[in-house]
Amino acid sequence: MFTTAYRKLRAAIQKATRFVIFFGAADSSKSYSAHQDLVLDLMTAKDDILVVRKNSAHIRESCYKLLKSIIVAWGLASSFDFFYSSDKREIVYKETGRKIAFTGINDPESLKSIFGFYRLLIEEANQLDWEDFLELNRRLRSNQSIQIIMLLNPVSEQHWIKARLIDNPAYSGDVTSCHVTYHDNEYITRERVAELERLKEVDEYQYRVYVLGLWGIIKPENPFFHKIDPNRHFGKVIYDPKLPVYLAFDFNKVNSVTVRQKQPGKSGGLVPRFLKEIHKGGEGADLEEICKELSFDYGRNMILVTGDASGNQGRSETKGNRTAWMLIKGYFRDNNVSFINYDAVPSSNPSHTESRFVCNALVHHWKDDFLIDRDNCPTLCADVIKMKTNTDGGLDKKDCDKYNYGHVGDCGRYDLCNFEYTTFKNLGHYQKKAA
Repeated sequence: MFTTAYRKLRAAIQKATRFVIFFGAADSSKSYSAHQDLVLDLMTAKDDILVVRKNSAHIRESCYKLLKSIIVAWGLASSFDFFYSSDKREIVYKETGRKIAFTGINDPESLKSIFGFYRLLIEEANQLDWEDFLELNRRLRSNQSIQIIMLLNPVSEQHWIKARLIDNPAYSGDVTSCHVTYHDNEYITRERVAELERLKEVDEYQYRVYVLGLWGIIKPENPFFHKIDPNRHFGKVIYDPKLPVYLAFDFNKVNSVTVRQKQPGKSGGLVPRFLKEIHKGGEGADLEEICKELSFDYGRNMILVTGDASGNQGRSETKGNRTAWMLIKGYFRDNNVSFINYDAVPSSNPSHTESRFVCNALVHHWKDDFLIDRDNCPTLCADVIKMKTNTDGGLDKKDCDKYNYGHVGDCGRYDLCNFEYTTFKNLGHYQKKAA
């Protein structure tokens, strides 16, 4: 009767934060689980419950009918009264008189006074505006502690629910997030699973949002990596212990590194395949920890290293004002990594305009052979989609800094520009265009 999604929701609700964000993929049982919980809660509630959608015209065919079907399926219909008309939209539990009421954001009269509701469920919360949320949150009053549960598909990582609520320090401690996918729904059919998984080869955005249940990434009009096509270049990469490993580091705010190999392509020759990323969130991520992990995983391979030229600058917090590259060499040496080459560590970084040209020329040249592992490089996949170009034709660094992204994407462009520049120079038609 209950799915794993339901149990995850119950665990989130029991944390008793004011806001519970219940988000994830299609067919994950989000709505069904949340409405099951409303029915159970109503039978012991000391106050009323409010269900809201953006448009009141959509409530009858969704929330109201779903709640009624659950009550009927449980054999409890005789314990409830059901009303749905223009002036009375509610389900009442006869024993206590407590009710679940329904309204839409587009019905301002109903929102003038919403006292006496201690719990609010917002269905399709991603359809609401920030101002809608503020109005609801301000008007909702009760003699009990109030909890607002928001159901949604994570359509965009720039949506206000993520940017202004989940990631906003002002709401720290008041928000609980609960993520689910179809794997949390034991009753999904094999046919539905097959149809959902088909999206992996059809539409990367829909696969990310409606199958993985991750926040959607909206591709900008002027992407920096404009030759990368997620449907062609994201896939599965298998590590080959016999081949060399290429590492590209970035030290801007957070320490990040990409791991890739040059593997045989479909049309002959060796082609870059990104198989892993390490991206330590927060300031001052531990380089020593990163190098220890890399040594454990790839210490028996031949390793080639490149990355951000800013790593040549001394760090005042280290003994002897050592640089990031000096630290990395020492950490690998301490972990007994013998076969490692630093010849590709640059003395200066390529300009954003130059690196954009080089990266896209190389991806165009390799066509479908160029791959990034979708599962093991999630941040790199996200960065190469959303990194965008400024008016000068280079990387829009201001946008990257504002929204704190692009660190692993920088690793990717350092990798291609520094390790594959000879390949680029051998592309004669690109040389002519550059000239």
